[in-house]
Amino acid sequence: MQTRTIVILLCLSVITGCVFIRLTTGEFLYADDNAHVYRNTRVISDRFSDILTFWENPYNGLYIPLTYTAWSLQAKIPRVFSNFSAKPDARIFHSFNVLIHIIVVWLVFWILFLISKDDIAAFAGALLFAIHPVQVESVAWISELKGLLGGLFSFLSILLYVIYLQTEQINNSLKSNRIYLLAAICVFLLALISKPSTIVTPLIAFVIAVSRYHRSVRQTVKEMLPWLAMTILIMYYTSSMQSDTMIDFIPPLGSRFLIAGDNVSFYVYKVFFPVNLTFDYGRYPQYVLGQPWIWITGLLPYIALPLLLIAWKRLGRQGNWVISAIAIFIFGLIPVLGFKPFFYQSISGQADRYLYLSLFGPALALTCFLAGKRNIFAWGMTGLVLLIMMGMTYHQTGFWLTNRLFLEHMHAVNPRSTSYYSCLVQQAFEENDFSQAAVYCEQSLKIQNSSGIRCLLGAILMRQGKYKESIVEYSEAVHINPRLGLAYEQLAKLYTLTHNYPKACKSVEQALGLNP
Repeated sequence: MQTRTIVILLCLSVITGCVFIRLTTGEFLYADDNAHVYRNTRVISDRFSDILTFWENPYNGLYIPLTYTAWSLQAKIPRVFSNFSAKPDARIFHSFNVLIHIIVVWLVFWILFLISKDDIAAFAGALLFAIHPVQVESVAWISELKGLLGGLFSFLSILLYVIYLQTEQINNSLKSNRIYLLAAICVFLLALISKPSTIVTPLIAFVIAVSRYHRSVRQTVKEMLPWLAMTILIMYYTSSMQSDTMIDFIPPLGSRFLIAGDNVSFYVYKVFFPVNLTFDYGRYPQYVLGQPWIWITGLLPYIALPLLLIAWKRLGRQGNWVISAIAIFIFGLIPVLGFKPFFYQSISGQADRYLYLSLFGPALALTCFLAGKRNIFAWGMTGLVLLIMMGMTYHQTGFWLTNRLFLEHMHAVNPRSTSYYSCLVQQAFEENDFSQAAVYCEQSLKIQNSSGIRCLLGAILMRQGKYKESIVEYSEAVHINPRLGLAYEQLAKLYTLTHNYPKACKSVEQALGLNP
């Protein structure tokens, strides 16, 4: 490795580290960190054998054993240095997130460098990927380690594939370069068991092979068959675990195209204007489809796409990298565009963390734009934009340091945030203040009449011994979502406790009908 390359990697590490450094002092958040880490009995267990259970079966509707293994090992680190401290240390988890992000940035740099043959342009592209403000959520949120690990193995897989492509170009008869292709496939499997949405990795690799290395579509698809086989397998496995029965509203097929277009418009806007970033944008399908602007934001990408293709044909080689970057950006978002409904979509159809892989597209565009250029104005403007982004990102990290700052910022940006009240409910639960938890549930229901919140309120009332009030909430939950088997199970228990056995039997039959 040349000294110049080492210096570039060190600069990327230092800049990225400085931008995200204060996250290492942050605390656990009520947003999922309790379920995944610090209140997860399997993760904080003294027994290493509990780690194996994550590999044997899905947990919490997800099969991400590699991520749970990483969390489990981090939770045990304090016990290595102390005989009395058994509690997980949030600083360890945050530091690990920052470290993984830095390694991902290295991989992005290497891919961009191999593609562009210009290390300084690749440095600029990798820096954009590293310090763009939308990356804060992925790095700052302990629960999103799955996205970071998925990104790590996705980009490593792409890097190995790019090396394979380049070695084959140098010597087409060289059989040993096949080891890179095999390694890329194996690493891709690690990405899938870190976060299933990394199924888009082969699509990104395909775009690079066809557009940057001028491979034939047929040859590239042939090489991608093992990747596609694993993708289909993980899609089948995860879809069987993640039933849509928990989703209150499943948009009609035609509406999903509008929702997907709106999502693309939203993300493009956030890439160019990363302001008012928050954990919960509150743009769930019912809300978005009820707004008049959906016909603009939802249709704009479909109108822009043919225009971009026409421009690509006219621009020739210069337009090639533009279309490649756009394709990578959109392909990276496919699992979360809304064509297939998913649970978090009922809270917000968009999240900054969904852009982690997609941001490679803008990074590639910037690299190709700057490659070979010695235009002072172009480099000066790039440096100014990156410098502004560094400041914005550092400022954004401050909102993730404590639960108080996190919640205040979320509520300030989006007063309609149901996640805000969900986090307050978790806080009340940890303080054993069930009356206050019920109040927060009621406030959340004023914003969105959700079956999930109804069930949560019903559970709180049940714990307080208010069985009749609890029955009302669970009954409303099944009115909102008749496919919610959990609500029927709880109703059966409640009717039994109130000695209403006919209704208890009926509820059991309804639950069995949904989940034999």
